[in-house]
Amino acid sequence: MVKIKIRNKNQQKKTPHTTQHISILLHPPAPTASRAGQRHNMGLCKYLCAALFGIPLCLALLHVVLLAPPTPGSDKLRAAEKALKVQTMGRVRMYHVKSLRSLRDFSTVFHTLGGRAKYVNTNLEGEYRVQRLNLGVWGQVAAWVLGDDNKKRTLPWTGQRFVPSTSMTDAWGDNTYTRTTSGQQSRSASFFVNYDEASHVDGGPGSIVLDYGSHGGNGRNPTSFLVGELRCFNQHLCLGLTGYWFTGGPRNGIPYVLYREGTVSADETPPKVRYVPPTDDQDLNKPTKMKKKRIERKEKIYGKKKGRGDL
Repeated sequence: MVKIKIRNKNQQKKTPHTTQHISILLHPPAPTASRAGQRHNMGLCKYLCAALFGIPLCLALLHVVLLAPPTPGSDKLRAAEKALKVQTMGRVRMYHVKSLRSLRDFSTVFHTLGGRAKYVNTNLEGEYRVQRLNLGVWGQVAAWVLGDDNKKRTLPWTGQRFVPSTSMTDAWGDNTYTRTTSGQQSRSASFFVNYDEASHVDGGPGSIVLDYGSHGGNGRNPTSFLVGELRCFNQHLCLGLTGYWFTGGPRNGIPYVLYREGTVSADETPPKVRYVPPTDDQDLNKPTKMKKKRIERKEKIYGKKKGRGDL
């Protein structure tokens, strides 16, 4: 006798696959060690990428802030003389420039030189020596990477040459590199020299802009993206900033000093007279001995001037 089992249409046949699927939903499997390791590596990569982009950006912003112009209305000339530890700007030597203690002091002097440029002959010509200043973020980074005075490099940057303009060419120049072992010099990284240009740092006049990009001799060399800026105390001593244009140019550049060897401006010996900083209550408009003599001479000739209270 044959038994016939009738299955309801609505009744679904349970298969091992459906049972397994239901059990997975109810009890999900624990993550394996490989998946946990992948998630951990992805997190490390995110933090590493953020650090690679975030730290240089923060350092660049800090450097730009330190190079910002002084507060409007402040006595920039007096602050610059105090930073350089000199009585007048005409007595600045290489010793005073190297005694600058911070990038903020460098910025104060650099901005002050812009207003004095119309009184200074800044037509540069011939060979000059350069020395990087370990000030600010990038100055300290360069000192850590290259060492003081480029001691870690076999072909360090030692100078700049300036060629005046002629009827056929504009003023231009290039950089000098001296091999530490043999003393052999090589020149590269040429630039055009633009005098009395607006500053890339504060927008003021009186800057000498070194344009590396317009000079065709650099080709595809990375130096073609550099922009330099100089402001001078005199024809033999200048302060400079150099940086890549896509990172801010001189506004975010490395500070250095440009000087001519064998001149008084290149003197690095300490002065014999010790600098005494002026006090806040000191009368800065006190007449000099020459002015006192002229006043006394006029009083003898024309008599003493009467004040408003005199009758």
